[in-house]
Amino acid sequence: MGIYKKFLLLFIPCYIHATQYLNQEPIQESSEVWMIIFVHGTSGAMSNASFSNIYRIMLDEVENTPYEKAVDLIRTNPYMYQNQPMQQYGLHPVDYLTRKPGKAAALFAYIYDTVLQEAFSHQKRNIYYTYGWSGVLSESIRYKNALRFYDELSLEYKKQCSMYPGQKVKICIVSYSHGGTVALQLARVYEKERLHNPLCIDMLITLGTPIQKETDYLVTHAIFKKVYHIYSRGDKVQKLDFFSFRRFFSKRRFNDTSRFVTPEKVVQIELQLKPARRKYKDHEKPTYVNRSPGHIELWFFGWTEGMYRKDFPLHPLPAACMIPIIIKAAMDSMPQENDLVVELYPHTEKCIVKKRRYFKKIHTKGIKQETLRKIKKIACDERPETFNRKEYLNHMHSAIKQAYGKISEKHTRKICGCDS
Repeated sequence: MGIYKKFLLLFIPCYIHATQYLNQEPIQESSEVWMIIFVHGTSGAMSNASFSNIYRIMLDEVENTPYEKAVDLIRTNPYMYQNQPMQQYGLHPVDYLTRKPGKAAALFAYIYDTVLQEAFSHQKRNIYYTYGWSGVLSESIRYKNALRFYDELSLEYKKQCSMYPGQKVKICIVSYSHGGTVALQLARVYEKERLHNPLCIDMLITLGTPIQKETDYLVTHAIFKKVYHIYSRGDKVQKLDFFSFRRFFSKRRFNDTSRFVTPEKVVQIELQLKPARRKYKDHEKPTYVNRSPGHIELWFFGWTEGMYRKDFPLHPLPAACMIPIIIKAAMDSMPQENDLVVELYPHTEKCIVKKRRYFKKIHTKGIKQETLRKIKKIACDERPETFNRKEYLNHMHSAIKQAYGKISEKHTRKICGCDS
C-alpha cells in the first residue's frame, strides 16, 4: 500500500470524528439565576413569657412594651447568630465561601448549596441571603416586616436582573416557623400597597410554619407560583400558637375551608427521618424507627443544647439542609400529587415517597452517604467554641433584665428560665 493511501486511511477517520465533535451543540448551562432567601422564626418567645405579655400578644398590642424591647435585644445580639441562619435586620447577602466558626448563616448556606447541587446539578448560579425581621409575636408587626421585606427584595431583584441580562432571575424563599407567615404577608403587602410594583415569588418553602386563619388564605395568591409546605409530626410547637382571640390553636397543614380551597400549586410534605435500629443478629433485617424532627431540629444546628437531641439522625445538622433532597424526591416520584409523605433513611441513601393515607410507595434516592458525612464533618469543625446552654441563657437573662428595668433578680431568672 502506498504512502498516499495510508495517509488517507489515517486522516479520514480523524477528520470525520473531529467534524462530528465540532458540530455537536455545546452543553447548555442553566440560564437561571436563583436568589435564595432564608427567613428565621420568632426570637425568645417563651423565654420572655408572662401572663401580662401573653395577654398583650393576644390583643396584638406589644409595640413599645418591655416584651418587644426584650425580643429586640435578643434578636440583635450577635451571639444568637451562631446556631441558625440569621443575620442583622433586613435583607443581607450570605458569603458562604469565607466561613468561620460562629457564622451559622454562612455555614448553613454552604451546606444547603452542597445538597442543592446534588439534587439539582443544573442549578449552578445561586445567590444566598437572609432576611432578618423583628421576631415578635404580633400579626401587625409581622406585616410591617413583610412590607420592608417586599421593598428590599424588589430592589435586590432589579439589581440582579441588571447584573445578569438575558438570564432569568428567580426568587426562592426558605422560611421557618413564623418566618413563613412573614413571607405569606408579602401577598397582602402587594394587594394593599404595592400594586404598582409587582413581584413574583417563584418558590415559597415554609418549614414548620403555624397555619393560621389570619394568613392561610394568602397561599392562594398569584404572587406565589409554587409553594412547598414541609412539616413534621415530631414538631410539637407548630400547633401551639394560641396567641390570638381569633382562633384557639394553629394548624399543621393548609386545609380547605369555606374561605378558600388549597390550590394545586401547594405541595404539602410530611417529613419523616428513619434511622435503623441496632441489629441484634447478623441475619436479621434492620428495622427502622421514626425520629421525625422537632421544631428546633428543623432549623437550628446541634449545638443548641437542651432543645436538640443528641441522637437526632442528622446531628448536628438542621433538617432544613435536606430541603432540596425532599423536594427532588417529591418532584421525581409523584409530580402530580400535592399531599405527600417523604421518608428519609439517612444511613442507607434510601428515600421513600408516598401519598398521605395511601399504602403505595415509591423508592427513590436520598442523600449520598459521602455527601452526608462531608457536611456533618464541616458542621462539627465549624462549631463555635463559646456557644453553650449556660451562656445562651445568660444572654437571655441579660436582655430581659435590661428590658424590664428594675425587676427582682429572682423574678427575672424565673421569666427567662435560668432556674430550670
